[in-house]
Amino acid sequence: MTGKALTLGVPTAPDRALFHQLSEQVFASGQYANNGPLAALFEMKLGQLYGQELALFTSSGTSALTLALQALKLPHGTEVLTPALTFVATSSAIEAAGLKPRFVPCHPVSLTLDPGRLEPYITSRVGAILAVHLLGVECDSQLDALAQQHQLPLIYDAAHIFPQEPEGAKELLGRGRFSCISLHATKLLHSGEGGAVFCQDPQDLSYLQQIRNFGLNAGIPQAFGINGKASELSAALGLAVIPEIGKELVARRALAQELDAIMQASPRAWVHQRGRHSNIFYAFRCEPGEQKQLVQQLQEKKIMARTFPALTQEGSYWSRYALDDLPLRQEFDELAQSFVALPFHSQVDQKHLESIYEVLNP
Repeated sequence: MTGKALTLGVPTAPDRALFHQLSEQVFASGQYANNGPLAALFEMKLGQLYGQELALFTSSGTSALTLALQALKLPHGTEVLTPALTFVATSSAIEAAGLKPRFVPCHPVSLTLDPGRLEPYITSRVGAILAVHLLGVECDSQLDALAQQHQLPLIYDAAHIFPQEPEGAKELLGRGRFSCISLHATKLLHSGEGGAVFCQDPQDLSYLQQIRNFGLNAGIPQAFGINGKASELSAALGLAVIPEIGKELVARRALAQELDAIMQASPRAWVHQRGRHSNIFYAFRCEPGEQKQLVQQLQEKKIMARTFPALTQEGSYWSRYALDDLPLRQEFDELAQSFVALPFHSQVDQKHLESIYEVLNP
């Protein structure tokens, strides 16, 4: 096949007239950073869009996770239970906060943390749980009950979801002590680079605001913080993207139906469990031995599919944090080889769908 490759994600284009108008405000004010008026406005809009009263706009999804973990004020080196099936930012945020990832089992169907198997991993060294709503699938609600039972703060990495309605978002992002999203350009709603933390306690929000700005209070560093602030131009981009989301959602809902039909006819693949908020990724499942060949065949047709290798395959994480649990590593590796994410956006056309069908239905 000739022509341009179809990438996994395509940034949602902003309303250019609105972006130009907002950018001019930035140029006129001369304030490009330091929590300016557009950042504050975008923060408010995020809260409204996601049904949350308390929202913090950050420089990235990784900084959002790092700040949420720092806000727990755990002793240095405390273990955080987390999955190895995720993007590396989940665990790198734990390390950036001075804590230690402890990989724990995922459910073979949902690929999210399995609350039924976490009890043996909860020891005196564990101070929190960082769960991931992977590929748009929500974590089991029993995870919340388990965290409450053991009095462990629970943080959700929600970078792989986008709720369509404020009520659904309020329910989902109201779980745990903090929920963090990414606003990277690959996400449905984005600000180029960016992220956000949602919380329920005004005191938590106040502390997050402080540590987002180096831990300063009245110009004096009174807590350990980072520079997690986002720029005014990033906020302008995010504000200009919001009005365009609706059209993209319509296209993705239609695309999901087309892809579902392909999977139902395929002898090589089947639909991965789709959550209510699976609007960023579309994944299919396959036999572990088939994944590499399927991805290669899709790439030959210029369909840039994606896998998420388990973090246990990355030597640095495994050698530092999981040497005593070889069966779990093998389990993670097998699960990681059982799914593939397909391009999922409005630029996927009929010819692309035909190419995907040809690979999955030889």
